[in-house]
Amino acid sequence: MAEKPFIEKIYKLKENPFANWVDPDVEMAGRKKEKHQWEDIVRRRKGARTNSMCFIFGDYGFGKTLTLNKIVEEYEKDSEILSVFVKMLSEDKTPKFGVDFIQRIFQRIPEKTFKSFNIDHINLLQKYFPDPAKVFVNIALGGAGWLEFLCGQKTLSPTEMQKSGIKQKINSTDIAKKYLLCFLYLLGSKNTKSLLLAVDETEYVFSQMSGAAIAQVFNTLRDFFDLQNSPAMPTISDFPSQPANMIFFFGISTSGWKQISDLSKRDQSRPSPVQALMRRLEKSIELQPLNKKETTELIEKRLSKDRITGNYGSEPLIPYDATFVSYIYEISLGNPSEIVKFCDFALEDGLRDKVKILDDNFAKKVFTDRGLIFDEDMT
Repeated sequence: MAEKPFIEKIYKLKENPFANWVDPDVEMAGRKKEKHQWEDIVRRRKGARTNSMCFIFGDYGFGKTLTLNKIVEEYEKDSEILSVFVKMLSEDKTPKFGVDFIQRIFQRIPEKTFKSFNIDHINLLQKYFPDPAKVFVNIALGGAGWLEFLCGQKTLSPTEMQKSGIKQKINSTDIAKKYLLCFLYLLGSKNTKSLLLAVDETEYVFSQMSGAAIAQVFNTLRDFFDLQNSPAMPTISDFPSQPANMIFFFGISTSGWKQISDLSKRDQSRPSPVQALMRRLEKSIELQPLNKKETTELIEKRLSKDRITGNYGSEPLIPYDATFVSYIYEISLGNPSEIVKFCDFALEDGLRDKVKILDDNFAKKVFTDRGLIFDEDMT
């Protein structure tokens, strides 16, 4: 069996606290400008008659996933917003992006939200959304298997459909959109003004799809933007509240964003789903490299977190000096994930070697020993 990292042994931890995955609970360093941008969008768009879409882009390691998690976390405290994190594509290939995406949104909604809907309000929607209303009534009443059906995790047999009065399976995007719109009306009826959707890994559209399938994704996103005002959807005048709107934040790599921009430019002379979507977008938010002050802030947070309690102490576990900060900033180029990686290795080896202070000389030795830099980089 491989020996545990030193820091796991001294803290008696079950797993490496520096494992290479995104922890949504960690503190964010910097990003004040970007935070102001997304807060401005939510402030302007919350409860609006139309939906909103914004792309957040940055290079790998710049914190797109963490940013999306922080947006969700921030608006979980707002009683007028239901915030949800979801990936753009499922792990399994699907021929029906719209159906799959909507059902995965429903999978991320807390069950208590469905059960909080007023039965009388649901019944008011029966004449506009017969099947969705029946399903939401059954979920609200605690009927077994109905939430799984809504989320695409269970199919109904012909006998079950006939008995329940459900006419259609959720097997097309148009049908799935009716379930989504019905849900938005029900959210609005309980004073929830917006459904905020933080959508990660948008760039995978380009690596997992091609040609017509990519165009269909952007066409579906455009339909989501126009959902409440779509002529294909029923006009509802006798419901006591407006439907909640949707505020989308899409996380995408810089290269993925460039591909979207290139498609838009290429199609300027002809109608296309990408062109139609781009005209509806908010101004994009770019995650820039951290500056030196923000790098210092991230180093301070990373070196002062108690790995047992998860709390941040007033002092780092090992002190560090200005040369350490300057060196980490230089070799990381302001990439947050690189800063975290270098801090973790320096801290782990520093605790093992019982060093008094982390400086550039110790950091260079650690990173050279680990093969992260070469000897000539130390000169």
